[in-house]
Formats: sequence, C-alpha cells, structure tokens
Amino acid sequence: MSRMLALALVVQWALIGCGGSSSGNGGEEGLVEEGGEVGEAGEAGEAGEAGEAGETGEACDAVDLSDSPAIHGWIYEDLGEPDVSTHVAGFDASVDVPIPQMNVALLSQDGEETTATCLDGGFAFADVGLGARIIAPHWPEGTICNSRNCPKHIIQAIREGSVKIVTFGDSVPVVGSAQTFPVHLGERINAFAPTNSVNVAVGGTTSPQWLPGTSLFNNTLIPEIVDADMVIASIGGNDLLEYANNALAGGGGLNAAIDGASAKVQEIMDNVLQTFAEIRKTNPDVDLVYCLYPNYAESKIWGDMLNVFPGVQDLVVTLISDALDQVRAEIDPAEDIVLVDFFAALDGTLLDDYLYDSLHFNDIGHVFYAEEIFRTIGGVVVQPLTQFEATYGVHSAP
Repeated sequence: MSRMLALALVVQWALIGCGGSSSGNGGEEGLVEEGGEVGEAGEAGEAGEAGEAGETGEACDAVDLSDSPAIHGWIYEDLGEPDVSTHVAGFDASVDVPIPQMNVALLSQDGEETTATCLDGGFAFADVGLGARIIAPHWPEGTICNSRNCPKHIIQAIREGSVKIVTFGDSVPVVGSAQTFPVHLGERINAFAPTNSVNVAVGGTTSPQWLPGTSLFNNTLIPEIVDADMVIASIGGNDLLEYANNALAGGGGLNAAIDGASAKVQEIMDNVLQTFAEIRKTNPDVDLVYCLYPNYAESKIWGDMLNVFPGVQDLVVTLISDALDQVRAEIDPAEDIVLVDFFAALDGTLLDDYLYDSLHFNDIGHVFYAEEIFRTIGGVVVQPLTQFEATYGVHSAP
C-alpha cells in the first residue's frame, strides 16, 4: 500500500466522527431500544413560586466560599471570550458582568431550596446532604444561554412529578453495553421524579434519515415527542463516514476530501437544526439536547491503527478537533439547545477505558455519557468531599 493511499484511508477514519454500525452486546444494526418507566421515585415535592430575580431582598456582597460549600457557581453576562459549553470559557471577572439577585433552586428527592446570587454573581449551597441534586436557576424570559447548559422544561417536569426523555440518532445510544446511557440517565433523573426514558436510536443512520417527512421522523420519533420533556440527539457521525467514502472513491483525492469537510459539517448541522425546529413545532415545551462526539483519535485503539506512519495520529487528532470545533460554532446560542460537550469533557484523555470498540462506548463509557448529560443540565451527585462549581454565561433578554 502506498503512503498516500494509507494516509487517505486514515483520514477517511478521521472524518467519521462516530456512530457507524457495529455489532455489540448493547445492540446491533437497526436496533430500536426502548425503555419504559425506570421505577418509582421520590417526587421533588411541591415547588413554590421561584419569583423574578431581585425579589429575594437585599443582595449579599460576595458569595461565601470559606467553608468549601458542596455546590457553588456563577451567573454572569458573558461579555468576554464567548462561552460555548460548560467546559469552554467560564466566568472572567475582568470582562464578564456578574448578575446579582438571580434566584437559584437546588432540587433533591425531598424537594428544593432556593438562594439568590450575590453582587459578584456567585451562589452557594452548603449542608445539602448526600445524593443527586440539580441546580436550577430561574431564567427570565428570553435569556440566551451562551454556555448552553440552561434547560427549562425538564426542571418543570420534575417539579410536576413526571419526566419523559427521548433519545434518537445513530448507534452510540444502542451499542457497546447491555445498559446504554439513556437507561443510566433515566435512572439518575428517576431520583427526582418517575422517569420514562425512551430510546429510538437506530445504528447506521444519518442526519437526512431523521429529517421531517422521513419515515424515522414521522413514524418513530414524532409519536414519542408529543409528551416528551427532553429530546437527546446523537447524530452526524455516519454522515461524515459516508462523505469520506464518496469523496475518496470519487477521484477527488485526499485534499478534496479535507477541503470539503467544512461544508459537510455545516450541512449536517443544518439538518440537525431543521429536525430540532420541527420537534419544537410539535412540542414547544421540550428541551433539545445535542451530544457532541469526543475526539476518538485520542485513544490507543486509533493510535495503533494510525501510527503505522509517524505523526499521522497527531494529524488526525487535529483534523477531528477542527471539525468538532466547527460543530460547536454552528449551534447558535439563540437556538436554545443544550450542548453536551464530550469533545471538551474528554479532551486530552486516553479514551480506551471508555471504549467498547473504535467508535462505541463500553459499560464505563455509557455511565460517563449519562453522567455528563446529567452534569450539563445542572446535575451533581454529592459525596462527602464534593466541591462542585457550575457556571452560566448568558445574555440578558433584550
């Protein structure tokens, strides 16, 4: 095999992102995995009116972190380097503007407690006990969430005592474990309210196959959307695999495949946003969640394949990073989409401990996947030494 042909094949792998079909103990090609109610749970309890920000009285000057509270965070007008996820950017006191007197609730199995941000935009909860909690700021109407971690509807569903989550897309939610991440996530939310986690993902599917008007959208997805509170998408990786196959087979060569990748990413995200928009037309009271793939090239599995030629793994890591950066950029914060940034969450981590194969997650990986989604919507599991910080970079309503 010539060096150029081998490199072309490597880049073909580099462009796939994830979600290709694969057999595994968690599912197989075409599998539709559906979860019923996870079980009984303690309801979050009656929630009082959160009230508008500023109704809680005089604001404290600065949040007290001297006793290392289990949970604290910051809410601020994001004026500096724009936040793009929970892992990228964060509060910069030199340019961002703190938002005081914003009400923040902390949900638990036993109900909720509320505090308000201080003049420095900080808030804290101490002596919260152990177990699962969800941080839930009270967002004024029209707030734009740059950090893309501001769900609304699932919080309300928890308060009302019943939650439905729907997951759709490619094979990531169905392959690699007997208990995939939608099941783990359902169990986690079930600590707050009875939860029905429904998984209609189908291995090997691409973003056009889930567009409005298709059989998967009309007959598989939409019937589950009507009463859903949160919809999770894992889609786009197979589009890039198909693109790479066609580009390299079409005679355009390696450079043409790389040059056209950016336009393909934009096309994929246009499809995702179109699907999300139609979901929201069907059910305006739903949180939309997009899972951004990790950089699979940061694994020994890929390294063993790529390092036949010195330096190739670094090249592929860079190519995939560029594509994933672009995906984040294509999601406008004004679209009100929650972004679960596995790319940043696992950046620099050797992924092998989480992987079932080169593209899918094992038991540990699916647990991590569920926990990262839970974390992004404000969740934290409090343990004896927990010191959890949440940051919310927003633009106030005009």
